[in-house]
Amino acid sequence: MITNGKAAEHKSLVEPTETTPALGNHDGGVANDSAEEEWVLCAEASETTYVGQKTGFDANWLSGKNIRRVVARSCSVSKLKQRLPITLWLPKYSWQDLRGDCIAGVTVGMTSVPQALAYAQIADLPLEYGLYSSFMGCFVYTLFGTSKDVTLGVTAVISLLTSACIPKEADMLDRTRYAVLLAFLVGLFQTILGVFHLGFLFNFISHPVLSGFTTASGFIIMFSQIKNILGVKGGLATDSVIQQATGYMRNIGKVRGWDVLLGMICISVLLLMREIRVSNKSKLPAPLREAIRIFAAARYGVVVIFATLIGFLLHYYNISALSLTAQANTALPAVTFPEFTWNNQSFFDHLTSLSPGIPFIVMVSSIETIAIAKAFGTRYQYTIDPSQELIAIGLGNFLTSFVSGYSIAGSFTKSSLNAQSGVRTPMGCVFTGLFVVTAQATISHCFQFVPKAALGAVIVVAVLMLIDLKIFKELWVTRPSELIPLIGTILSSMFLGVDIGFLVGIGLSLGLVLLSLAKPRLKLEKQEAFYVSRHNPAAAKNVVEIRVVPDGEIFMAAAEPFKHFLTEKLFRSRVVEQTRPDSGLGHDIHDESPDLFYRKYSVGGTINSGHLNLIQDNSLIAAASGIRQMYSECVLVLHGEDLRKLDFTTLTELHSVVDQFGSNGHAIKFVEVPVRLLRLLLPNTIRTSHLSKADKPNDLRSLTVKPSPASWRSRGGRASIHVTPGAILDSITGESSEDGDHIRDVALRLD
Repeated sequence: MITNGKAAEHKSLVEPTETTPALGNHDGGVANDSAEEEWVLCAEASETTYVGQKTGFDANWLSGKNIRRVVARSCSVSKLKQRLPITLWLPKYSWQDLRGDCIAGVTVGMTSVPQALAYAQIADLPLEYGLYSSFMGCFVYTLFGTSKDVTLGVTAVISLLTSACIPKEADMLDRTRYAVLLAFLVGLFQTILGVFHLGFLFNFISHPVLSGFTTASGFIIMFSQIKNILGVKGGLATDSVIQQATGYMRNIGKVRGWDVLLGMICISVLLLMREIRVSNKSKLPAPLREAIRIFAAARYGVVVIFATLIGFLLHYYNISALSLTAQANTALPAVTFPEFTWNNQSFFDHLTSLSPGIPFIVMVSSIETIAIAKAFGTRYQYTIDPSQELIAIGLGNFLTSFVSGYSIAGSFTKSSLNAQSGVRTPMGCVFTGLFVVTAQATISHCFQFVPKAALGAVIVVAVLMLIDLKIFKELWVTRPSELIPLIGTILSSMFLGVDIGFLVGIGLSLGLVLLSLAKPRLKLEKQEAFYVSRHNPAAAKNVVEIRVVPDGEIFMAAAEPFKHFLTEKLFRSRVVEQTRPDSGLGHDIHDESPDLFYRKYSVGGTINSGHLNLIQDNSLIAAASGIRQMYSECVLVLHGEDLRKLDFTTLTELHSVVDQFGSNGHAIKFVEVPVRLLRLLLPNTIRTSHLSKADKPNDLRSLTVKPSPASWRSRGGRASIHVTPGAILDSITGESSEDGDHIRDVALRLD
């Protein structure tokens, strides 16, 4: 809703003087020296805009007119182009774009192939399944993605979660079936979330929880690769750290020295190549600089190629010094539907087995992809659509299952390499996918010679970026309380499993949110007034009105603390006569400093001092100087606008607060409170006597009720009603006056 302010027109224009010249050009057409002197303000207007979504259910949302409008808008040409972003940039595609995309795509492809082989080991699947999962997502993202830099493919965390979702008793054939079916279901759910714009649900997962989960996953993956570097057998990557450590201790005597040596060499080379930087200001020729950059960017492929060559030579000469991977399937995957039934089990049986892990993969895959797209969109100043990204990753997972692939997500490593290689459009993903398909078709028979130690080294170096240690310092400085879900996620993921750890982190994070909701944030607006008695010059009254304004809505969790604050902490002072026997309360008052100082006895017996600024009036100052007694009156102000922020549980608690305030002698002032709320808040004696006939809430839309400090439960109330404007009513009947005016102010004085 937008409220327009009235334009304020200035009737008197500025007269020309020496400092403010008249409007128009000067003699000779010379312009003013100052821009401020050239213009004179004639009129101005103000506008207030309230931005936000209305909460609650709107019955008009399901009306036929609204449905037709939504369908028409969804089927418009502009909306269809948004759903297929390639139609927006493909007509502008140029040869320069083709060159940049080709170079970047091939560079990323050289990294995707060795990582796909390595991450398939994390998922405990055959090596070729890593390649099956690395090309279809690239093709799909080119059509539906909104970021030029994001590259979809297998990732370490998703591979770990995939392995955790598959039943442990399944053999290798069943594991591949479960993995493919899991990708199908994950893609289906992600597409539905994107179509219905439900991506906001992922906002309930805090950054510390996600960071703790990825850090723990990175450490678990690194720890699980020790078996490949040592050349020993171990458990699955999804086993807890304790289970993996127990397996290593059991097989410590079977360590293979050549595997350890090759693994350490590969890790060292990868870390050194990662630090290679070539500046554009270097004196090296431009082609050589570009070759060095590509060599450093494709470091994983370079290391795997050299290690594979060593493995081939050892195998050729029948030297079993290194542990090699198993023989991979060299054929390209067939395009077919995933298997829904096998081993005499129905689709619903398999769905039951996979259902506990589906939400985790959906959340992590979606959050990773959207976060990467947002990061690169901010860096290179283009806009991404989170809902469209969900559709892209969902369709990518869905169609990947038709080529025997498992779940994929946006990869930060490959996306960063894509951006650094100069990609210009999402077409770069097409060249990455073509490179993976070509490698699968031509060199897949060489994968059997890849040493396991080399793949373990690739995984260790690749997941180092998942471990985020800076967040500990950042949270300690900014929000120490959020260290609880971070540490809880890491520890529970490492020792109980990644799925349980993720749940623990979400639970701790939501617990902090609920704890904050249980402690209401309130703003207190205090008004204090001082009155001198006309009949007793020595008596005065100090009235303190405090309006309690909630900072946001108050829900049921904060109902009891809100009630405790109002009844126990808001007014600590007794409403009794305050005296100062030695001299008048205003004995220190003089013309230069017209302040009234006084003392107040609190509930605990301590004495609090206070002062009020007197109005600059000699008669008032003289009257205040003779005060010997002062009465205190504390008034709680409840405004209808503030009461709308309270849920029903809090309003019911407020009913007892109203009753208790009357017993304690405090006053409550209701301002602009609807009658329907007054029926809920006021005690029975007043509600039954005076509000029972107000059947139509609109008749008493806004009113003010002020009970006196005396106890109202033992005596009946006598109402004195002031209607402005309109006739005076003798009682609260809920009937409107003849001219349609409604009751504005009602004061209840209880005798």
